[in-house]
Amino acid sequence: MGAARDDDQVDDERMAALMEALAEAAEKLARREPVQLPAVQPAEAATLARALHDEMDRGVETRDAAIAGSGHRLACGRGCSACCEIVIMTYEPEAQAVARWLARPEQRAARMHFAEAYPGWRAAAGDLADRARAGAASGDPAEVGEAAAEAARRHVLCAFNRGGDCTIYDVRPNLCRACHALDTAAHCVADNPEGERPTVMHFAPIDDFLARIRPLQAAAHAALRGHAPPEPLCDAVHRLLSASSRAVGRNEPCPCGSGAKYKRCCGAR
Repeated sequence: MGAARDDDQVDDERMAALMEALAEAAEKLARREPVQLPAVQPAEAATLARALHDEMDRGVETRDAAIAGSGHRLACGRGCSACCEIVIMTYEPEAQAVARWLARPEQRAARMHFAEAYPGWRAAAGDLADRARAGAASGDPAEVGEAAAEAARRHVLCAFNRGGDCTIYDVRPNLCRACHALDTAAHCVADNPEGERPTVMHFAPIDDFLARIRPLQAAAHAALRGHAPPEPLCDAVHRLLSASSRAVGRNEPCPCGSGAKYKRCCGAR
């Protein structure tokens, strides 16, 4: 585990112990055994997400080298927004990483853009975002996937996309980091004339990594949000930013919906 970055100064020893506790909790949750979840603070969740982003980036670099060595070309580039036209579901650690990053003074322009773009995104994605959330709550990945696919067919652009650029690129979710296309991006658009799907490289190390960290993220999410299901990323970040902008007493229930007191949840620093 690397050192915590920027304003999320979390002790490395504490993070190592927390990772171990979350891994043990994830195993028990997978076996449907009773489990005592460790206490997780928002800053710790954000640090966990950023550490997993770093590890994912190293895997992507290795995959990109494998693509180059295979005779194919990575077709992704700045300005291509096809991957931004789906409903991205997220656990709380990645949502915390994004919200806390946007809350920094130097990210004021990105935060303002999101505040302006979110209502339009919610209006366009409303029923699909709700379907994806319901599918996540019921453990139906097919429903989540169909909602995401329908969003692509409707060209529902992510509220974090500004003119083809990702305004949260540094803290974008691992699912976004994994997306890619080989040789051409022409097939990435859902309604492309050929009706073909983009060609991708199935890279086992990344597939295995994503499968391995999902239970860990789910355990951290449960520690922060109880039984609340994963959310569409835009909804989750909007919830967190809205909560942080309201005056809440330290002993009042946290407006994020975790059930904990504000001082022990989003108000903890």
